[in-house]
Amino acid sequence: MVTAPQWELPSAEKLIKMEPQDFIASFFLACESGALAPSVDDEDRIVRLMRYVRCARWKKMVDYTADRIVLLPKYATLLESMGETSAPFEVIYTDIAKIILSQNLKVSLECISVIETSAASEPVHAWEYEVAAIFLKNCLQTTFPDYRQKFMKSITVFFIRLRTVHSKELRKYDPSKLPEEVLVKLRAPLLPLINFLRSIIEYS
Repeated sequence: MVTAPQWELPSAEKLIKMEPQDFIASFFLACESGALAPSVDDEDRIVRLMRYVRCARWKKMVDYTADRIVLLPKYATLLESMGETSAPFEVIYTDIAKIILSQNLKVSLECISVIETSAASEPVHAWEYEVAAIFLKNCLQTTFPDYRQKFMKSITVFFIRLRTVHSKELRKYDPSKLPEEVLVKLRAPLLPLINFLRSIIEYS
């Protein structure tokens, strides 16, 4: 008797290269295999879900609601057309902030990789500042060089994005030359960045 091949989680590189329809089909197959079922309450399930979410973000297939990352409507419709899934394609921001503290380095890596995007100029969301701050304060101490290198890649990409997004205000911000009212206007969009930097520098 011929048995169906066991489902395996595709690499991030493979998922990113997929056409959107193939990517959604891959997620559907993951649901069909039971790999993403809510009853599978283990860290492997988290790794699988986070990989799909972060790759979908890289491919610009997601949207951001007040509390979670979800598929854009056209891709959500495509997924629904394939049949009922055992798990929704979404992740709640506060869950990322909690899960990233896992002692399992694979889980932490998939979580921090969610803040990577393919567009350096994409606006930075409040939940990204929170996740990055938690990670920098708690998750960098590891004796595994390979994981440390991958962790730093995600953080480096994030800081490059911070610089790109805020470069205009940062170049103009000069307290010695500008009146206070102008500084206040320039400072407003920089406050999330300032608070983030303060939090990772001043934590005890």
